Amino acid sequence: MLWFTVFGGTGINLQQNGVDIAGTGSEAAGFFVALQQYPLFTAAAVAAIVLICTFFVTGADPGALVLGTLSTSGSKEPWTPVVVFWAALSGVVAAVLLLVGGLQALQTFTILAASPFILVMIGLCVAMYADLRRDPLRQRSRIPVRCAAATPSSVPFSDAAMEADDRGDGDPATEGRTSGNE
Repeated sequence: MLWFTVFGGTGINLQQNGVDIAGTGSEAAGFFVALQQYPLFTAAAVAAIVLICTFFVTGADPGALVLGTLSTSGSKEPWTPVVVFWAALSGVVAAVLLLVGGLQALQTFTILAASPFILVMIGLCVAMYADLRRDPLRQRSRIPVRCAAATPSSVPFSDAAMEADDRGDGDPATEGRTSGNE
């Protein structure tokens, strides 16, 4: 939120005051044109590049670790050369795509590679819906629910447990037991 506020306001202010940020050709060029308008441009540009590199590294490292885990049959701590291999391969694929077709090719490849996971996400949504239909809290609702199962009396906060508490009987699961003080 702070990023959008600071840099969005800066961009609007510079554009209104005659600095053509929108016509620079890309968002990255516009960002550096905006930085050039302020003091300490070199330090700010170096800091921005370091932060961008940090962002990519912190995103690529877990990706390589996951690929290493998957390729070593689910090992929780995959062999380091396998993780390095996957990190290097990911970097080489990204570099080749950037050289061949630019950022558009890299974005297209990313979307195509991730598209099979749509089926996984749909399956997860169906499984979650089915699981929520069997949720005990939903089944205890006083609102009529289609295909609702009967609520067992041993479930805490069920109708039977609530009625027992209202009568002062205590927990229906412990009814009929003696306390040992009698």
